[in-house]
Amino acid sequence: RRASDRFFGDLKMLPLFRELLRQRLPVTVYNPPIHDPAQWADLFADYLELARENPRFRFCQGLDIDKIIPRLNGGFHFGLMLYHYGSTLKVGKDHLAGALPSKLFVYLAAGLPILTSPELEQVAEFVEREGVGAVIAREDLPRLGKILAGVDYAALLVNVTRAQRRWGFEEVNAGTIDHLHDLVAASPPP
Repeated sequence: RRASDRFFGDLKMLPLFRELLRQRLPVTVYNPPIHDPAQWADLFADYLELARENPRFRFCQGLDIDKIIPRLNGGFHFGLMLYHYGSTLKVGKDHLAGALPSKLFVYLAAGLPILTSPELEQVAEFVEREGVGAVIAREDLPRLGKILAGVDYAALLVNVTRAQRRWGFEEVNAGTIDHLHDLVAASPPP
C-alpha cells in the first residue's frame, strides 16, 4: 500500500494536491523526517510519482522542527491544513474537529497564513478569530485560485505577525525547541 493510504489516507491528500495543481497552484510537501532514503522511496512512492509528473509539485525530505521553520519562512505563501475527510475517517472525526495540530503553530512561527478546512473546527475557529488565513470548504476547492486572488494577503501577514506576538513565538520558540531536543536526548532508544 502506498503512503497516501498508509498515512492518513482517509484525509485524501493526493486528490487535494491534484486539484491545486490543476489550478496551476504550486504545492510543496515535506514528508515526516525519515532519514533512511530506502524507506522514504518505499513509503512515499505515490508522492514521488506525482513530483515526477508535475513540476509544480515538490516533495521534499522532512526536516526537524528547528530547520523546517526557517525553511518555510519567506519561501511559501500559505500553510495547508485542508483536510476534507469522509465518513471512513479512522482517526475519528471528533479528534480532528477538536485538535490543534502542531502544524498550525509551525506555520505561524514561520510567518505563513493558513488555509484550513471547516472540518478542523478548532483550527478553523482559531484562523478566523485571529484573521491568520482562510477557511476553505470542500465545495470551494475548485475555485481556490480565484478565492486566493481576492484575499488581502498583506492583511493576513499583519495578522500573522500579531498572532506571533500574542502567542509569544519570538520568546518561546528557541526555548521550546531546546527543551524538546533535551527530552529526545534523555529518552532511551526504542
